[in-house]
Amino acid sequence: MVAVADEPGRYIATMHTLLNQDGDPAAPYIIDMECIGMFIVDESLAAEEAARGVTITAHSVLYGAIREAVSWITGRQPYGQLMLGLSILRPKSLDEKKPAE
Repeated sequence: MVAVADEPGRYIATMHTLLNQDGDPAAPYIIDMECIGMFIVDESLAAEEAARGVTITAHSVLYGAIREAVSWITGRQPYGQLMLGLSILRPKSLDEKKPAE
């Protein structure tokens, strides 16, 4: 997510979904989809609060759009519909704090 330069209150967020990138023949589909969204935020919000709101909203909106597109496109193919599961948004700090092996 990035703020649009010279346009206060505007943010752009992207989400990329990639499934079966190695082209495993046991999987019926190779999915590589990116969704881009522009969000307008009340300029009176603090930058940190606006970024948090856009991040949460973008995750829900963009993942929903990708999930719907994948479902719609694959539903018309011979192998049938592919339904993406739940996507969970979590802070980067959780990903960085992996247990020591």
